[in-house]
Amino acid sequence: MAISIYLDANFIIRLVESHHGQNSAHERLWDLIDTGRLTARTSWLTWSEVLVHPLRNGDDALVDVYDRFFAGETAALTCHEIERPTLRRAAELRAHHPSLKSPDAIHLATAAINDCDWFVSSDARLAVVPQLSYLNPDMPSDLQRFLTAIP
Repeated sequence: MAISIYLDANFIIRLVESHHGQNSAHERLWDLIDTGRLTARTSWLTWSEVLVHPLRNGDDALVDVYDRFFAGETAALTCHEIERPTLRRAAELRAHHPSLKSPDAIHLATAAINDCDWFVSSDARLAVVPQLSYLNPDMPSDLQRFLTAIP
């Protein structure tokens, strides 16, 4: 069974919007998803977040790329709905971690409820859920620790 990872918006933006070879760690993780060694998950909240700048800038081509990406047409990505149990778990996280903003808590709750093993983000403030291992792809030591943990 493949390891399940939750992709935060910052990971997806850098993967999609960077030139090939510019973010080798992001591309390396995506290659593991493409080969089926990892299962990629996120929520529809992520889609909403990644669309802000392309919509603001009138970049219809990039909006289309993201629409197809999140619809699963160009990527092996599962997008989860934000449902009542997720929002309850997000509220619990915020109650225990007052510095968490609601969108971040929703991401973490979505990952936890959907049995993700790892939470992938370059935002270290989000490493607060004990059941999730945190991976910052911008940190070589994190990436190495992650790569040695997968079969």
